[in-house]
Amino acid sequence: MTDPNKVLAIPKTDLPLMVFSDNMRSFLSWGIKAHQHGAYNHFMWMMEPGKFVSQDWILHEVPVSKYLQGKHRLKFVRGTNWNFVQRTRIRIALRMALNKSWYKKLYDPLQIVGKAIWCKWLQIPGLKICSDYGFVLKEIDYDYNLKHPSPTELNQYTKDHDYEVYLRYLPD
Repeated sequence: MTDPNKVLAIPKTDLPLMVFSDNMRSFLSWGIKAHQHGAYNHFMWMMEPGKFVSQDWILHEVPVSKYLQGKHRLKFVRGTNWNFVQRTRIRIALRMALNKSWYKKLYDPLQIVGKAIWCKWLQIPGLKICSDYGFVLKEIDYDYNLKHPSPTELNQYTKDHDYEVYLRYLPD
C-alpha cells in the first residue's frame, strides 16, 4: 500500500507494533541488506500513534513522517494474539529504555563492525544497535532468545513464530 495516511491513522488500540524499515536510497542500507541477505536494514517500534521509537545515534522517539518521505519501505508486525497486558508490558519496557541516561542509549558502532566481520560478540558492553531492542519481546515471548540480532534475524524470528504482518508501506 502506498498511502501514508494509512500509517498515520494506525490507532493506539493496535499498538505497539514492530517496524522493519528499508531506506531504498542509501548505500549503507544496501550494504547491510546485502551482507545479512535480508530485506530490511533498520528496526524500531511504534508504541504511540504518529511516533516511532528508533535508535539512530541515540534511542529516541521520532515522528513517523520522517519515514514517509519516499525513501523508506516499512513493514509493521505484531503478535497474533497480544492482549492488553502484553501490549502494556511492551510499552513499559520501551518507556524504561527511553528513560535511561543518554549515554546508555547511544548506538554501538563497534557492534556494526562485529556484524560486518561475522563476530557478534564484538561490541561495547551496555550499548545496543536498533535491532537489539527486539529484546522487549522477552516480556511476553518466552521463546525469544536472540542475542544481538540483525534486523534480518529479527525479521526471520517473527516469520518463524506467532507474529503477523499488520501493514506494509511502499512509497510511490
